[in-house]
Amino acid sequence: MDYSQSYDKTTERSIKEIFQNSDSLSYESKLDRYDQMLDTEKQIKVLGTGIGLILALLAVLNFVNMMAAGVQNRRQELAALESIGMTSKQIKKTLSAEGLGYGVISIIGALILGVPVSYMVFQSMNLYNMSFSMPILANAGLFLVILLICMIVPPWIYRVSEKESILERLREEGE
Repeated sequence: MDYSQSYDKTTERSIKEIFQNSDSLSYESKLDRYDQMLDTEKQIKVLGTGIGLILALLAVLNFVNMMAAGVQNRRQELAALESIGMTSKQIKKTLSAEGLGYGVISIIGALILGVPVSYMVFQSMNLYNMSFSMPILANAGLFLVILLICMIVPPWIYRVSEKESILERLREEGE
């Protein structure tokens, strides 16, 4: 049956009431399929968001660990640079630029690999022939957060680890 107004819930309910006692008649409703599609979409969004948050947390923790190890391994080098005139502010700026570089490389890699993989996964699960779209503003916000984390974490780790004087940090190399 075709309705005069598409996806009209009142008409749908009336037709279902008329045929509800009929065992010999089967029907399929576009409105029911639409509701199923919305439920599926919600489930996929919740699942995708959950997996994305877990992966993001793991990535941030891995980045913090990598930068902490890098700063710790270069402690004596950074102390030597400081001893010949490089200020703590300049070292923090350098570490921040290094973190920014890691962030930019990560974002480029995500765009090169992530977009095609996302498209392939979407197409493999596309039961309702929907068009593929990316939330550009949400991704831009996420990329901005990534860049901020990458710029803030390395100088913060350096600041936490530079509690000792330059001489004490330089002496550690000989021990």
